[in-house]
Amino acid sequence: MTLQINFLKKIKELQKSIEARKQYLKSNTKDTDNLILFFVPSETDHISGGLLSICSILQEVNTLFEVHKSNVVASFLPKKRKTAHTFSQFKNDIVVFNFSQITTEFKKPKKLEIHIPDYMVPLFSLTNKKMAPLLQWIQNIEHVQINILNQNDLLMPSQNYIDALKKISKNLTMTVAHDNYATQEKRDHYGIPLHLLQPWMSPTPYLFKAYEDKENIIIVSPDEIDRVPNKTSVTKQEILDQIAQKLPHYKIVVISDMKYDTYKELIAKAKFAITFGEGLDNYFVESIFSGCISFAVYNAVFFTTEFQNSQTVYANFDTLHHNIVTDILVLDKKEAFEVYQKKQLKLVSDIYSYKRFKRKIKEYYQGDLDFK
Repeated sequence: MTLQINFLKKIKELQKSIEARKQYLKSNTKDTDNLILFFVPSETDHISGGLLSICSILQEVNTLFEVHKSNVVASFLPKKRKTAHTFSQFKNDIVVFNFSQITTEFKKPKKLEIHIPDYMVPLFSLTNKKMAPLLQWIQNIEHVQINILNQNDLLMPSQNYIDALKKISKNLTMTVAHDNYATQEKRDHYGIPLHLLQPWMSPTPYLFKAYEDKENIIIVSPDEIDRVPNKTSVTKQEILDQIAQKLPHYKIVVISDMKYDTYKELIAKAKFAITFGEGLDNYFVESIFSGCISFAVYNAVFFTTEFQNSQTVYANFDTLHHNIVTDILVLDKKEAFEVYQKKQLKLVSDIYSYKRFKRKIKEYYQGDLDFK
């Protein structure tokens, strides 16, 4: 009986995916021979800052047909066949296709642009047999451009993988997610045109709660301390144990196995957020957009210099460990909280502006890259 139920469930999911993909093509396919293809993760029940970033870019690009004159689709990698057609952990209208469906629906685009997340770059090689369907498809396409979505420069694959991509297409570009590595130096390092394309994290979708409506909750990112470049002897657990001991009236919640909408409700209720990750990440930024005060360690790869003198952005984790309890007590008063939270909100709103986000995408498609 269980096997029969599972089988019927899979059939129902398959039918739902077929209908969703069919409807997407019907509603979104325009009269053009140009195609923009985003490769996305196959873990459809997963959520990460990188995924949210890619999805925000994908969705915005899909609204700008008058700029790029192309159809826009998302696909799993070749050889990855998935019944699921969308990401289940956050609200979105993205429909993802299996790659075989892309080549069936768009047999021979005149112009093809492929966006590849940074961590996928090593897979795109002439010697990788799993890439054979892609390589065969693009052989007869007149113009092929590949763009690397560099979401975290510390995790970018080595230069030899980028050189391997050049053998697939000489038209290679890179878009980067943070101001601090949108530089001529990085353009020279990678040897390809480079453009800043930060994801849009707007205060609009978040539930902003005022100090008096918040609870004594401290949310914590799931990251462990990355000791490169943050050299320290202190551990994440030692920091959290100290907070729990000295501030027992606060509830500490480490974000894990949580739907995105549940997470957004939680950060709206929380007073404070601590990120142990890259610093200027979703946990830091989204919490501020929800009315929190965020704590982090300054990382020059991601943070702009405006954050260096912030009270809750520390030089290293030892300083965070030493000061965070005192700083929480100082800031957990209505006037002090509101004044500082307003400062943090101004800083992140200036960086993560929808107007800026849209302008940078338009610049990219108009060929006006930051570093050509």
